[in-house]
Amino acid sequence: MLIAGPGAVRAQTASGVIAGIVLDQEDRQPLPNARVGVYRMDADTVVMVSGSLTAADGRFRFEVPPGTYRVIFNYQSYSVLFKDGVVVGPGATVELEMTLTPKPIQMKGVDVKGQEVKGTEASSLTNQKKASFVSDAITAEQISKSTDSNAAEALQRVTGLSVVSGRYVYVRGLGERYSSTLVNGASIGTPEPNKRVVPLDIFPSSALSQVVVQKSYTPDQDAEFAGGVIQLETRDFAEGKRFTQNVSTGYASSTLSRKYLSYAGGNLDFLGFDDGTRNLPGLIRNSAGDRRITQKGVFGGDGFTADEVVAFGRSFNKVWSPEKSGGRPNYSYAASYGRSFGTGERRLGILGSISLNDGFTTTLRDNNAYSGTQTHLTPLYLYKTVESQRRVLGGGMLNLSAAVNGSNTFHVRTLYTRQSEDYTRVMEGPNFNFGTDRVRITSLDFVERGLFSGVVSGEHKIRPLGSTAIDWRASYSEAQRDEPDRRENMYELNGQGELALSTRVALPLTRVFGDMNEYDRSAQVNFLETLVLPGARETHLKFGSAYRFRNRTSAFRRLGFRLGPAGRQAIDTTLPPESLLVDENIKPGYFELQEETRENDAYRANQELRAAYAMADLPVLSCLRLTGGARVERSRQTVEAKSPFVTTATEVDVALENTDVLPAVNATFRLRENMNVRGGFSVTVSRPELREMSPFNIYDYETGYSEVGNTSLHRTRIQNYDVRVETFLGTKELLAVSGFRKVLFEPIENVVEGSSGGYILSPRNGQDGRLQGVELEARLGIRRIWDALDRIAPLPASNAFLDHWAVSGNLSRVDSSVRVRTSSDGNGNPVYRKGPLQGQSSYSLNAGLYYGADRYEGALLYTAFGTRLAQVGAGAYPAGLPDIYEHPLQSLDMSVARRINHAFQLKITGENLLDRSAEFRQLDQVTRRVSPGRAYSISIQAKN
Repeated sequence: MLIAGPGAVRAQTASGVIAGIVLDQEDRQPLPNARVGVYRMDADTVVMVSGSLTAADGRFRFEVPPGTYRVIFNYQSYSVLFKDGVVVGPGATVELEMTLTPKPIQMKGVDVKGQEVKGTEASSLTNQKKASFVSDAITAEQISKSTDSNAAEALQRVTGLSVVSGRYVYVRGLGERYSSTLVNGASIGTPEPNKRVVPLDIFPSSALSQVVVQKSYTPDQDAEFAGGVIQLETRDFAEGKRFTQNVSTGYASSTLSRKYLSYAGGNLDFLGFDDGTRNLPGLIRNSAGDRRITQKGVFGGDGFTADEVVAFGRSFNKVWSPEKSGGRPNYSYAASYGRSFGTGERRLGILGSISLNDGFTTTLRDNNAYSGTQTHLTPLYLYKTVESQRRVLGGGMLNLSAAVNGSNTFHVRTLYTRQSEDYTRVMEGPNFNFGTDRVRITSLDFVERGLFSGVVSGEHKIRPLGSTAIDWRASYSEAQRDEPDRRENMYELNGQGELALSTRVALPLTRVFGDMNEYDRSAQVNFLETLVLPGARETHLKFGSAYRFRNRTSAFRRLGFRLGPAGRQAIDTTLPPESLLVDENIKPGYFELQEETRENDAYRANQELRAAYAMADLPVLSCLRLTGGARVERSRQTVEAKSPFVTTATEVDVALENTDVLPAVNATFRLRENMNVRGGFSVTVSRPELREMSPFNIYDYETGYSEVGNTSLHRTRIQNYDVRVETFLGTKELLAVSGFRKVLFEPIENVVEGSSGGYILSPRNGQDGRLQGVELEARLGIRRIWDALDRIAPLPASNAFLDHWAVSGNLSRVDSSVRVRTSSDGNGNPVYRKGPLQGQSSYSLNAGLYYGADRYEGALLYTAFGTRLAQVGAGAYPAGLPDIYEHPLQSLDMSVARRINHAFQLKITGENLLDRSAEFRQLDQVTRRVSPGRAYSISIQAKN
């Protein structure tokens, strides 16, 4: 019999279809990435027509000319199956359901090529099973079944992860400073002025293929690794051509039951951009862009004339107060296009996508503060807050991949994402520190964040050198955060039962303009070599070097209006700000513009990293695999802080330089084909964030604290211990138990301190810390559970209906302690406070029930976290203020989807169905309470 190549078959016009599914014979679960080859049988010739891998659901589909065919099915560790005599007529479709037996049989002479299907739960578990380290992941397939619209929401479903403030991911109870984020393998800058971590809510979930959380360290990763590294992988091109669109709308119940607060913004707010409406007035930019606004003295000197200062004050827009309106619907749109070209070893693929999500919420908050002791608290103020927020999240992605031949592949991956948050807040209530029963603080705050990431990479096999391979990567990212024209005004009771402009503060009407930019450049090259040791044991060697340079510039400008003595007598201060700040009232003696830009309100910071590493993956025994090596990393961080508008301050220069040798070893013992026991040890570091090394001061409206840096910080060294037992029962089924322990030397913690202007939050190095915990995870099909219970108690026989149902659950229990110096005793000796790490939940729990059939799929998801330390109390422990603990809300979400036909799908989601609140408590008092309310949406997805 003669076997010919694919080119021997001529295309015919009237094609038919061979389609179907490949299943495991024992558990009837689909087999993803099974090899399927289609051969035409003509007389004594067998001609290969097509071949590919099955999709995540085990399905395949081929368009073929009419004729008689042999279909060959092959899967690793399964028997090869032949299906002969498949007759396909013109325009006809032949459906096949094939079951493979788990018995490895070798077959020669069949070469079926296809691209690995990524972003599926089955492929993710396969990679997790083969990995040499402890990891967890969530894929695009899992995200599509949930209500999650961004990466932060999706990651809270992963074992051992918790999300703080809706955007910062804590891995294994360690704060955001102890984790790092990579996009397509490359480091990125952060758009947060007071965090070293990237807020993951700026990444739309529609752009992601999968998110892998590596929990045990390997030397090819950056040294700043303790909780783990979060690796975001954007979607790559698919086979053939695909175009999808998704449109959704919905509402948050809070915007219907509570009035939505808004104000006149810019015309591009719906895209997440301010169009210049909130910019510093052009008159000030042109005349005082690099000069502090002060009025010249009687005898001249530096500054501006009185008329010029008056003109500056009148140049601002006059919007200060919010307006109430009815509820607004949320909406989103996403579209993607992918296509591949070429055949064989030479291929080109392209994938582009855009997305836009516009959401409106109104949240009720309690914002309270107390003074007192560890046993008794007295309120300072008790504010009820109504906060309306418009959050816009959007961006675009363009990926190109080219396989020049079987040895050289190149990738260009670009991502731009943008998020804006438009806050309108009204805080009102008694302020006992002021001695008044009613204070009202109104703020309008627009924050826009942008992040661009570009990665160029390549993989090359050096054929003359046998198994030698090289991969490399160069990346550039730019993060930007603008806060244009934050406006705030304060009113209080005037003794006559009316709210009037406060005279308690020097500037009751303030405007703040701030911006920050961070640029990150990195490059890495890896050399890989495979050696065959006696006994046909393959040893993989990997060594390489990396370089990273990031720099940040940040500047804030603070302006405000002071009411002079003449104005206090002549102006009715009970009027709203728009009526007070009319042009005729902005003049000497009345409302006078003043600049309050502070020392060190601007800073420049750099970090340079140089690293080299070597590691080996060695099969010691047929069932034991060791991966180990070391990394040498040198870091230099510098900060220069001084506002260009403050001429009397001394510039602050801070430098931190370290060289660290970081060993790591991981062992994997394979008890059975589907069962691994893992263990690992490593040493890593955590360095201060650039802003934390600067004396820069920024106010956080959510916590009510001013955050100030610390110029004497130094890095933390961490010892990491890991152990894990995992069993892979099916293509989408897993049972795992993990244990871990972290020993931290001089950990960085934020401490609340008292000052004349209120409480400030400042980082400092503690003495030492410990963290240990256990993680449990299960993903099982209902049919497997049913059959297991049937062995214990008689149950009706299971049927195919149960195959459509699955459950998942994970539970983490974590305990920690850290010693932080809070003050000194009477003899000058340090006083240490011992307590848990900040942000560490005592437990995290996720549970899900899933259904999936031909036309329907759905999920019911439950998430809960234990209490966690939010802020360390001020003053000398134990005589100072007690700590503040967060009691996170419990969330129940639901999604139901129906596929209308091959092109359209309808999906309905509901979030926070329990309508729970999150609380922050100090002793038995609530310092903050947040009630987000329920949210619902409906979406339509179209595929072509």
